[in-house]
Amino acid sequence: MSIRPRRLSRAGEGAQCRLAVQRRGASVASTQLGTSHCLIAPAHTLTLPSMEAVKDRLFVSLGSDLALGPAAAMVKRGLLDRRHLAGSGSVPQVLERALTEFLEKATGEPWVDKFEIELTLSDGPVGYSGQLYRGRKRNRRADFLVLTWTNRSETQYIPLRPVFDQLRGNPQRERLMASLYQWLYQGSWHVFYGFGLDEAEEAYLWRKEAYLSSREEGEDFDLEGEVEFADPASVIAYIRQAKEMILEGEEVGPALASINDARLRRGFEKAHELFLLSESWKMPQMSEECASSLEEDCRSMEGAPIPGLCVSHWRDDAIVAWLDETLNEAYQNGMESRSEIMFCFESTDHRRFLQFLDTLPTMAKIVQGLSEWVGLAEEMESACDYGDRR
Repeated sequence: MSIRPRRLSRAGEGAQCRLAVQRRGASVASTQLGTSHCLIAPAHTLTLPSMEAVKDRLFVSLGSDLALGPAAAMVKRGLLDRRHLAGSGSVPQVLERALTEFLEKATGEPWVDKFEIELTLSDGPVGYSGQLYRGRKRNRRADFLVLTWTNRSETQYIPLRPVFDQLRGNPQRERLMASLYQWLYQGSWHVFYGFGLDEAEEAYLWRKEAYLSSREEGEDFDLEGEVEFADPASVIAYIRQAKEMILEGEEVGPALASINDARLRRGFEKAHELFLLSESWKMPQMSEECASSLEEDCRSMEGAPIPGLCVSHWRDDAIVAWLDETLNEAYQNGMESRSEIMFCFESTDHRRFLQFLDTLPTMAKIVQGLSEWVGLAEEMESACDYGDRR
């Protein structure tokens, strides 16, 4: 199994921090979108609220010696003071309090996090189950720490069909929809594993190649029944052509102004804002030694990251079909899935630790914008009388 850098929107900066395991395995039955997979945190960890002070969690699982480095860095930055010492029994608890407060202030306003983002600081990678994963490497330096950013909720879904229908009669409808898809999809890739047309095409081509190979070896497969029904070429045109149709620069303002419904227009504006925010965001670089160590640790974690968000036209299209397949494989293959974003640094490397902290407010704002769109899409879908809803 190979591990490869995952592409970031348009820029490749920081790709070494985002590792994705290539898909493999046997075909499994499809599942329904939105199945809940609730996980229980390990009993030895301390859980405190973070971003929205309700669902998000921050775990610190370190010895006091390792926690001293990040704590000292936060003291120098003015992010940790005497207030965090009161009632704390250890350095990790002090650090956890300070980090929690930092995340609570990240967006400056209360909001509902649909993705249940969890930030973990530990002395090794943390799998999706919340368990510390040591991997197979035996010569790993003891002073390396890992920050893990994980979406703990079930995969969220934004169906664009209700928006498409509401824009009926708008001369810019196709380009508005193409832009909305790109803004939400590309934005999601900066904070977790997003799922859209590109991922559906990748899964489709991989499965088709596997079936053709099996057929050449004499096995009997019904390609039309197993693969062709979910051909990404059948996806609605504004998504297939989104990269070419996206609104650019001065085109954006007049197109958004053409949306009559004020709430929907504001939704488009927020989607554009989060997209621009994500385009300006860069993950700090790890040192070569830390990057190599983290990659080695992750090689044994064979399960791919769990998608945080899927964006498609409707629930019966090929994108959702391949999302179902991807989720089913992830939850039934028995392999430990890992987070899309992990950052390794030396415990005394204050500069890189603070560089990562500096990215968190931007990441939180992107998650906030995507969460608001998940909520808006839920309301719009509920208001529609679609007979083919499932």
